Amino acid sequence: VQDIALMYITNVGLIVSIAALIFTCVIILIVPSLQNLSGKLTFGLSLSLSVAQLVSILSGAFAESYIVCKVVAALQHFSWLSAFTWMNSYAVSMTRMFMHVSYFIQSVTPKFSPYVIWCITLPVSIMICTVSLDVVGTFVIYGDTADGVCWIPRSDILLVSFMCPLAALLL
Repeated sequence: VQDIALMYITNVGLIVSIAALIFTCVIILIVPSLQNLSGKLTFGLSLSLSVAQLVSILSGAFAESYIVCKVVAALQHFSWLSAFTWMNSYAVSMTRMFMHVSYFIQSVTPKFSPYVIWCITLPVSIMICTVSLDVVGTFVIYGDTADGVCWIPRSDILLVSFMCPLAALLL
């Protein structure tokens, strides 16, 4: 009974969060004054979080199919890593703003493209490495249809492919 209640509470919370994240994206797109670097970084973070949460909700529905479960797990892996790189980019942007006040006084607009490249390249690189190991058969990394989980079931692989990159981002 507690597992079912927890599942419903989790799904309701995820749905409310996704709605708020999409609302944030729409507001940023509508209001021109929010389309600065901080607004764009917030948009990227909101978008990646909404995709990660949506895939989390839907992942149980794909646990029956071996291949689809692996694809869903890889997409979820990419989305969560992307969300953390967007947070990292936001932190770098804020650090640059506070450390180089003269940079902003000179009216030089900070560029968004390096942040986009970083926020896509790092998660894709990590995901390609883990997908390659999974396809080659060295390790079963994504999905475990026996347990009905479309994620990374092994804790050692989770540590290397998810927690280590997150720890590196915190440094």
